[in-house]
Amino acid sequence: MQKQDEEKFDEFREMFCRYMETDDLSEQEFELRCHMINFVKTACIQTLVSY
Repeated sequence: MQKQDEEKFDEFREMFCRYMETDDLSEQEFELRCHMINFVKTACIQTLVSY
């Protein structure tokens, strides 16, 4: 993994954890959380399929 990729991953992980650890979200934040979950699920599926 390149340094830039690692930095982006760390930023995403921080944001992901922030939205996963609370249920006190606005409607927009809740929608973002759903999109983030779907993004991670899709990435995992694509990784598994590519092996």
